[in-house]
Amino acid sequence: MLFVSNYNGNLYHEKYQYFDVYKTKNGRWASSYRIGDYGHPYNKNTCVRPEIIDFADEVSYKIRSRNEKEIESLFPAPYYKIENDKAIVIWGNYIEQLFELKKSGILKARGIFD
Repeated sequence: MLFVSNYNGNLYHEKYQYFDVYKTKNGRWASSYRIGDYGHPYNKNTCVRPEIIDFADEVSYKIRSRNEKEIESLFPAPYYKIENDKAIVIWGNYIEQLFELKKSGILKARGIFD
């Protein structure tokens, strides 16, 4: 899921703003819990909450080259389950919620939304 804005009739990808999304068992699309979006100062009082997502296939991230402190910071429990050399996604958000987090957070801070 990319975030694109219109500037003088040209479309631009908002730098670093995207979500990797995956199909869920209920036919929707979702992504993993992202501490950075929930931690954005503009999202301090957000009504959006992560939930347990039942993905069609396992969604995980390799953690082999990360130290324990990084793993705890980037993939905190209970949102992720650490198993062997991967962080398995347990909690996340559907695309409608992901959009709300970006809209009320970083995109608002950039002046794209009021």
